[in-house]
Amino acid sequence: MAFRKLVSQLPNFVANGSIPRGTRVRSFASEGAASPVYVVFGAGGAVGSDLVGRLAKQQGAKIVASDVDQGDLESLGSSAEIMPANTEDEAAVKSILDKAAEKFGKVDGVACCVGSSLIKPAHLTHAQEFHDAIAKNTYSAFNILKASVGPMMKSGGGSIVFNGSAIAHKGYANHDVMAAAKGAIAGMTLSAASTYSPHNIRVNMVVPGLTEAKMTKRLAESEEARDASERMIALGRLGGAHDVARALEFLLHPDSSYITGTFLHVDGGLGNIAPAEAGDSKQA
Repeated sequence: MAFRKLVSQLPNFVANGSIPRGTRVRSFASEGAASPVYVVFGAGGAVGSDLVGRLAKQQGAKIVASDVDQGDLESLGSSAEIMPANTEDEAAVKSILDKAAEKFGKVDGVACCVGSSLIKPAHLTHAQEFHDAIAKNTYSAFNILKASVGPMMKSGGGSIVFNGSAIAHKGYANHDVMAAAKGAIAGMTLSAASTYSPHNIRVNMVVPGLTEAKMTKRLAESEEARDASERMIALGRLGGAHDVARALEFLLHPDSSYITGTFLHVDGGLGNIAPAEAGDSKQA
């Protein structure tokens, strides 16, 4: 009956822009939107550092930047509170989130920009290599999820965003290990989005394609390699760290309070569409 009543009042809502009286609305955007608190793991990398810079421009934003190597964080200057940690260490990750919540009173958004790369077929992959990839990617993501939800449940909600990969959504040769590692995080993202939705915690994933960074430098180290990579992409170019960081910022932002359980592909079309040949489309 309550649902029917809400539906019957929708025309009035559309007409005057007001929410029907008695309707319960939970909005992360309406709570502390002017002074959000963010924690960025993997902040020393190209994507993570770009994201920190973007978040720092938000009104009153407080940012905690974390990475395993403090030296990678020095370039961030005064834009963030620096707290080094190894994300494979559950206790270390929890300590970062607890410190952030204690210092700033809450944690509104957490981004996981931690990852690694390994291009090998399964039969040539050593057990230790597989373990290391799972630890760096999957364990890290799980530790970050587990440590983030506690402070967010206490403060009324928040946003958690993982940095995934197109290889978990489309088959690419010799990416068996990374597809397993990133695919596990993709599945976890959907489950966690459901699990924590009653607590107004949103969980999403940005899905980059071929992006210029240290881990993917092999893809662009020569003109021939770059050309081959770009020909795989519908938009004809490799992505930049800023492309991915902008998407992460979008999903973290309080204005995205109605988005959860979503994969935002930032891959130039790599995962879903085939590049068109010149002349395939004609001007009108």
